[in-house]
Amino acid sequence: MIKLSVRQFAIIKRSIERKDNAIEDICAAYKISRRTAYREIKSINQEIGGYGQVLSNSNGELDINGNIGDREKLKNDLLDCKLSPSVDQRKKLILSELLQLKQPVKMQYFAKKYGVSAATISYDLKDLDDWFTAHNLLLITKPGYGVLVKGDESDFRRAIVDFLYENTDTHTLVKFLNRSSKEKENKNSIEESLVGIIDTDTIIAIKKSVKMLSDRLDFNIIQSSYMGLVIHLALAIKRIESGENIEIDAGKLNELKTTEEYEYAKTLAGYLEDELDINIPEGEIGYITVHLKGARYRANTDSSGDTCLKELVESMIDMSERKFGMVLSDDGLLSDGLLTHLEPALYRLYSGLAIRNPLLNDIKAKYTKLYDDTKEICKILEREINQPIPDDEVGYIAMHFGAAIERKERNARKFNVLAVCASGIGTSRMMLSKLRLFPQINVVGAVPSSKVDEAIKNEDLDLIVSTIPLKTGSVASVTVNPLLLDEDVEKIRSALNTDLIMNREFANKAGYDCDVIHIARYGRHLLNLLERTELMELKGENSNDIIEEFISGLIAKRLITGKNNIISRLLDRESLGRIVLPGRGFVIYHCSTDEVNFPIMVAGRLTKKISMKNLLDEKEDINTAFLMLAPEDDREGIEIMGDISVSLIEDADMVKNITAAKNISELKSIVEDALKNKYMEEIKRVTV
Repeated sequence: MIKLSVRQFAIIKRSIERKDNAIEDICAAYKISRRTAYREIKSINQEIGGYGQVLSNSNGELDINGNIGDREKLKNDLLDCKLSPSVDQRKKLILSELLQLKQPVKMQYFAKKYGVSAATISYDLKDLDDWFTAHNLLLITKPGYGVLVKGDESDFRRAIVDFLYENTDTHTLVKFLNRSSKEKENKNSIEESLVGIIDTDTIIAIKKSVKMLSDRLDFNIIQSSYMGLVIHLALAIKRIESGENIEIDAGKLNELKTTEEYEYAKTLAGYLEDELDINIPEGEIGYITVHLKGARYRANTDSSGDTCLKELVESMIDMSERKFGMVLSDDGLLSDGLLTHLEPALYRLYSGLAIRNPLLNDIKAKYTKLYDDTKEICKILEREINQPIPDDEVGYIAMHFGAAIERKERNARKFNVLAVCASGIGTSRMMLSKLRLFPQINVVGAVPSSKVDEAIKNEDLDLIVSTIPLKTGSVASVTVNPLLLDEDVEKIRSALNTDLIMNREFANKAGYDCDVIHIARYGRHLLNLLERTELMELKGENSNDIIEEFISGLIAKRLITGKNNIISRLLDRESLGRIVLPGRGFVIYHCSTDEVNFPIMVAGRLTKKISMKNLLDEKEDINTAFLMLAPEDDREGIEIMGDISVSLIEDADMVKNITAAKNISELKSIVEDALKNKYMEEIKRVTV
């Protein structure tokens, strides 16, 4: 049998169940010094050593090491571990039981249960009396009668919720709410005894019913209110099953019946009745309505009925600007977020519904000024509703202001981003043109995957955006579709932890240092490319055949001398580097290679359409193919080929004109016009 103190038991249990287990967190949770924590760890290891497990401290993080199979045996034995509660824990357990009793019990019942005298229990009850009084409940202790708590049913329910929130941390509650009915409970765990007020199977049925409501009727529940709603419903059902039904004033009930939420409540009640085989009275449906009104998210915050709420939000934002010393009135996300949060929040406050903010302690500790300033801002709400705003609600509102401040600070700086593809010619340049549409992003360049390590050494990078998976070590990277779809923008936003706002005028207005040499080289390569632009007829039916035809044609025209290395490089890049856009009917093959001295472009017209996968992984009919080659380390040459790729992508008429070109002269004229435009854009880019 394992012998552990309550604190030791809690530490080892926490270490098994959680990965984020810092020594500082242990010390804070159990109000002990680091020395005491280390002493407890030593004692724990003496008890669990027989299981081949060691609780170790690595860089301030506690971790349990050892055989996984033996650890499971340890977990099972811990469930049977007998613990003696501390004085404080004993009082909480007594309080929990009193909130559930329907008939009086003798003090001797608690004395025997916890191995103490009846006099000790009497002192415990005196200490608990103030708590019951604060919750409008009466603790009755009479000789010959016993101990019992009396009060209104609504007060009982609020008291039970407060008790759970006061004495159970969020991690335990979330774990309990997510537990399946098959999972083994630790009957001797203090925490399990506290949350045991609510039933696991009931929780599962409620979550299923709430999901059905959300899915079938498009009823949106605010995430911050979800846990509270489930707990409130679980308690209501437990009380109903115990014969304790809530009563709602007839006038109030009739008022609730006129609301949209009442119809949702009736639907939810029907789901719960089917799942749990119970009858839910009309008064309870009204009670559920109240909770739904306090938990519902309304996407439309522009209704005329919200005028007062909008004025409150405007006043709060106005005061926040003075508190935080920055303009926030232009942040639509802030105003919309506050409107969305405050509508149900105010209803919760009017109705006396509690909400739990699991991040409250962290907010108070790490963002003290933000929290204190928000508490001052919330006095606007207090004056409006004539009651104090609970700390948990203040914490949520502080999170909205904190996010707005973070957005403002983040958007004030620019993030250095490197675009990468297999060759650096095609897909990365396509991304380059799109990334420059975001004012928050400073695109430092577009390079092939082979040059990433060099770029990391030479550039101060915040992020690498690549069309192929990369291992970049010190610099974060995201892999995206070259089309930069909405989900790709979200990846970049998440990686940079900032909002991305597109500005299509930005690409030509961004400030860069003028590089005259770069412009001169770009112009020279432009002219060289026109001399090396070719038109071919292609008979190939797949990528291998098309690439072979391209390279053989260039050899015949003496533009290149060898083919094996280039073909091999193109084929190696083919799966990563070709570009097939949806609905455009062309493919681009490209690579950089030491086998050429100047950029080369070939337009190939297929005599017979072929099918290829596009960038959305869909079948695409191809009637035109392009080959683009650039010297390996030629920045301007790679940029020009990339710019031509972008022109082909952005200008559908250009592809049509190339396909319809009667001879090489017409082709060169089309390419020349496109290159002139790109040349002028490049001049603007580096000089404006």
